[in-house]
Amino acid sequence: MDGKDYKVKWYAKGVDFNYSGTRKVWAYGMEDAKERAINRVSKEMCLSKSLINIESVER
Repeated sequence: MDGKDYKVKWYAKGVDFNYSGTRKVWAYGMEDAKERAINRVSKEMCLSKSLINIESVER
């Protein structure tokens, strides 16, 4: 199974912040792309994974 590039739109809302953005990831499917985007955003923004929501996933 070959991987593909995906564009994932995400947002994170809290009491004192409201972040959103897009992240390009290489993944094996849409669910894998969501997980990879959440992991990457969590590490880069120092946010808990539970605060990050996925708006859409496109190829």
